[in-house]
Amino acid sequence: MIPLFRTFPKLLTLGAALTTLAGFAGACSEKSSPPGQACAAGQQIACDCLSGNKGVQICATDGKSYGACQCSSGAGGSSSVGGSSNVGGMLTSGGSGPSGGVGVALGGTSAGGTSAGGAMSGGAAGMAGAGGGPTDCNPIAQSGCLQGERCTWLGAAPPLRLGCVPNGTVALGETCVGAVGADEADNCAAGLRCGDELVCRKICDNATEGSCSANHLCTRTSSTPSPNGGSDPGVCWETCNPVTQVRDADQAPACGSPNPGTPTRGCYGDINRGFVCASAGNAANVAGSMPANGSLNSCAPGFQALLRSSSAPQSPTICAAFCAPAPTSSVQPGNAGGLFSSGHTCANRGAPGECRYLFFLQDMFAPLSPTSLGNTLGFCFVPSNYQYDSDNDQVLDTPYPSCTTLAPTDVQAPLDGEPDNASGACAPITR
Repeated sequence: MIPLFRTFPKLLTLGAALTTLAGFAGACSEKSSPPGQACAAGQQIACDCLSGNKGVQICATDGKSYGACQCSSGAGGSSSVGGSSNVGGMLTSGGSGPSGGVGVALGGTSAGGTSAGGAMSGGAAGMAGAGGGPTDCNPIAQSGCLQGERCTWLGAAPPLRLGCVPNGTVALGETCVGAVGADEADNCAAGLRCGDELVCRKICDNATEGSCSANHLCTRTSSTPSPNGGSDPGVCWETCNPVTQVRDADQAPACGSPNPGTPTRGCYGDINRGFVCASAGNAANVAGSMPANGSLNSCAPGFQALLRSSSAPQSPTICAAFCAPAPTSSVQPGNAGGLFSSGHTCANRGAPGECRYLFFLQDMFAPLSPTSLGNTLGFCFVPSNYQYDSDNDQVLDTPYPSCTTLAPTDVQAPLDGEPDNASGACAPITR
């Protein structure tokens, strides 16, 4: 059997697409990086902010990631968001300012989005000034501050810092006001953070499963940077289905957009862990388009920057469509484009190609990579655009076959008990 799913992630996962995407976002050339690294430590690249200005991203000391795009805050209390970075081999994109861009926890890494929190009401200020408590505090445990104070992030734009300020008054789920000054904080109550759409959200532990309530996922953004103590804070966001764009908690279509016909929110996220509702990207960024700033939610709802346009190392990252997969093989070819009559086929999205199961792109060895996501969600893939290494000589030499040519049994070497169509992500896998 052709070991497709074992070789494919090396070619097309976000980790493979990352360096190109980061460079594309900043529209600048890249320095060479040591083998196995995504960038050269300390390297700086330009990135685009929603304000129209340019920001900067800096490669981390381990050479594995670019930091979030550092943008200055906009006028009237608005926050700018943009840029992209690579953390732990996965795509990440960051926003700036306390409203932040949406982020998706990538098994301990982060991904941000393009959503700006919007202008703050009348440009109003948040909680004023740091209090008299110590600044070495923990926002998850709410420890390290004096009685009547809370631990939160101070500042309206990176670099943010942790500090103790008087308790805010805005409760979970209520409308909040973000910081506008370097030493100011939002006005949420202790344990909450003013996030997307200027709503107070629970601060959570990104490294701990179940730190959010049902139908929510702990998500990091550039507005919740980790403290030096090693904790991994984020905020809880509503989960969703990227194929149907339905919000899980209440089954709201278009992730709860006021007008689902012209959605302003979409379902984006981490292919290894989960998806959350966030501000929608440009409606023109559909299948095959190149997102302008490389963020996870730069693409239109129903699409996400998942893969390169080809196997060529420098090919651009493109928006790929989500679809509803169904078992397909040489004896069952009818579902090649997605589950027939589901309303969520590649053709329904206006996307070319076949609907492959999402495990094709997942890190199958990641501890937070649930098989259920990979066996229920799909993405549109044009097999002839990509090649794999057919003889294990480290050279890409053979185009990927169509699902309609693969047997529903294990007949191609090496024989490992997995049907050929499952190895090609044309049917669910059992491992």
